[in-house]
Amino acid sequence: MKKLILKALLTFTVLSMTLSPVFALDEVAPTNGNEITQKQIANISENDLINYVYLEETETTNSYENVVLSLKDEYKNASNAILTYTDSSNKSYQVNSSNQNDSEVLFKIENLTEGTYQLSSMTFEMDGNVYQSTFTSDYNASFSVVNGVSTQSLDNCDEEVEEYANDSSMKVVEATSLDEALDAVKSVKARSHNGNYVVYLDAGHDNAHPGARGVNGIKEETYTLAIAQACRNELQTKYENVEVYMCRDDYGNCPYPGTSSVQCNTNRVQDAANKGADLYIALHLNASNGSGHGAEVYVSNNSAYYSQGANLANKIVDQLKALGLSAHGNAVKVNAYANGVDKHTVIRHGVEHGINSIIVEHAFVDNYNDANYIINNYYNLGAADAKGIAKYLGLKKKLLQGFTWLIQNDKILIGTAYDDEASNIRYTFKSYNLDTKKWTTLGENKVSNWQTWLPEQGNYWIYCKATDGNGKTQEQVMCFAVGKNYAPYVSLNGFTWQVFSDRINIGTAYSTNTTGVRFTFKSYNLDTKKWTTLSNEKASNWQTWYPEKGNYWIYVEATLPNGYKTNQVMCFAVGRNY
Repeated sequence: MKKLILKALLTFTVLSMTLSPVFALDEVAPTNGNEITQKQIANISENDLINYVYLEETETTNSYENVVLSLKDEYKNASNAILTYTDSSNKSYQVNSSNQNDSEVLFKIENLTEGTYQLSSMTFEMDGNVYQSTFTSDYNASFSVVNGVSTQSLDNCDEEVEEYANDSSMKVVEATSLDEALDAVKSVKARSHNGNYVVYLDAGHDNAHPGARGVNGIKEETYTLAIAQACRNELQTKYENVEVYMCRDDYGNCPYPGTSSVQCNTNRVQDAANKGADLYIALHLNASNGSGHGAEVYVSNNSAYYSQGANLANKIVDQLKALGLSAHGNAVKVNAYANGVDKHTVIRHGVEHGINSIIVEHAFVDNYNDANYIINNYYNLGAADAKGIAKYLGLKKKLLQGFTWLIQNDKILIGTAYDDEASNIRYTFKSYNLDTKKWTTLGENKVSNWQTWLPEQGNYWIYCKATDGNGKTQEQVMCFAVGKNYAPYVSLNGFTWQVFSDRINIGTAYSTNTTGVRFTFKSYNLDTKKWTTLSNEKASNWQTWYPEKGNYWIYVEATLPNGYKTNQVMCFAVGRNY
């Protein structure tokens, strides 16, 4: 019984499987409704056009092949798509798309004979323009048609042909037809369109399974954890629609104590599969007796995963090289047995669970220059990994990317990180006092991403809203505990006075954390029952007084620029007439 395995990448229901015309490029193509009209063709990079290429079988005994090209969102309105492919003799053929759903375009190549075929380019129309993309090493996937039993088949052929697909839980489920098999995997990529991508970060080794030792006592497991934490932070704070899981906790403990290294790694991959991982990224550091240097990435040797693994690996290596690290030989590598099966446990089991799995060897701990870079720039390594992952997945940046703050003696500065590629961003900051249940607007529609804050002691929510020039809006909130009073205040701390022969000077002691305090002095004659204003909101905290003999109340009021007021009163007996 033959079991046909469809990789868990396809996302749409095939509404029809009509025959699509196939013709060699040196032949005259028949005229039909799907023919591209004669217009000037604009070239577009496949990296800008394609999310992934899907082949139903990389080796088949059938005379047909189903190919899916997943296009970037900005090209989902493509129409009249034509796929060009070549045979073993390098003769070129074209086939029109047989179906399209959103950004996924299906081509059914028929009438194939024995040999190897390679995808070479795609042409399509959109918005009245014609575009062409020529595929290079990342996307020029190939497949073979063979006589007899395909080496990709799991069992010998029986009378009944059954078709299988990987469903959203990565389990193999039976389908009765190709259409149903295509439907079965719809939910996997649908998660990527409608929900979040799931990235699983395996910080290599742990306290029970130590890694390499290098210059100045550097421990691989210590820095792989720091790199993974940085990668997680960058992905979660800077990008939308991504969930990140770590196999080790932030203390670096072994997630499966008491297991061997092989079993621990096997369990890690199983955990990733249980969490629905789209990507499994094992983060490691290299060692080679001091002779090696630079970055390299291992990908699966499995033909169904190599292309996408290499694509992801190249995205990460490009970012590591941008930091100044070199590539260690051919940066993208496979490590397989003679029968083609991957040697690395996490890659082999990742493929078994339908997960694109790679191992990133960032640099060499036993090379002085590499080790020094690791020690001083481990966060940058994790950030480079995150940027490569984001480019591979096509993640969009968050407009707001987390808070920062600076506590000073007299104020707190609240800031927010933001998308440095966005333009004309305006920020609104607010605070909510959890004790008084009141909102306060700190700054509104301002250009600066920093806000001065003068809170009272207490517990708060800090809210920030940003809007860019295109109208995109995002909000973020954090909790903030304030340990002392920063709000503008003034306190009156008692009277003082000076008695002269011709006058009395009344003064008040005070303390404040701001400027612009104004003082009002008044006297109340207890004998005549009359108030007299001595001065009104003056800058000086001293007041000259010329009273008659009698008994008085002296009143002083302090006012801040924000309207806050406080006062104090004392009794004063005057023994003679001034």
